[in-house]
Amino acid sequence: NPPIQEIIDFNLVSDFINLLNNSYPEFQYEALWCLTNIASGTSDQANTIIVKGGLNQIISLVDSPIEELQNQAVWTIGNLAGDSSKSREQIIQQKGFEKIINVFSSTQRNSLIKNCTWAISNFLKIKPIMKYENCESCIIHIIRGINLLSEDIDFLIDACWVLSFMTENYKKSISVILDSNILPLLFKFLNL
Repeated sequence: NPPIQEIIDFNLVSDFINLLNNSYPEFQYEALWCLTNIASGTSDQANTIIVKGGLNQIISLVDSPIEELQNQAVWTIGNLAGDSSKSREQIIQQKGFEKIINVFSSTQRNSLIKNCTWAISNFLKIKPIMKYENCESCIIHIIRGINLLSEDIDFLIDACWVLSFMTENYKKSISVILDSNILPLLFKFLNL
């Protein structure tokens, strides 16, 4: 039961946002971790981060060369995106979703593949649905992740959720999935 409201009431959100610009990655990481927790609260609590102007700094940390900061930024964005369609749209407008897709497409780090997949599932579960053009490339990256992490049950659950949201909301995605030859591997997961 984290003291999210107490932190907001003491006006500490702005302080955490300011620490994202600190030259010490340790401070950035701890501040980002606090913001991740706040973003997991109620809609009003999560929205405090956006109202206080923290979204741009969080999104910029997706490009960090420091793996821990990159992972934590993706996690924070995933929490915010899963909160409401309004938050999700603001993240999309500020290129946050695009940055997650770009990082996801190029990383070989398992932890980042897993975090990106989870965050993408949060973007896709919110209604109204995103434009297909914004998320169509998710499929190939999810399939690549499934091939790389075919033994990681938690990742596979998130990956299957992404594929489920894609096929439910975008009928065009069905043929892409069928053409990818991923189905035999997905069938194997039914026996896990």
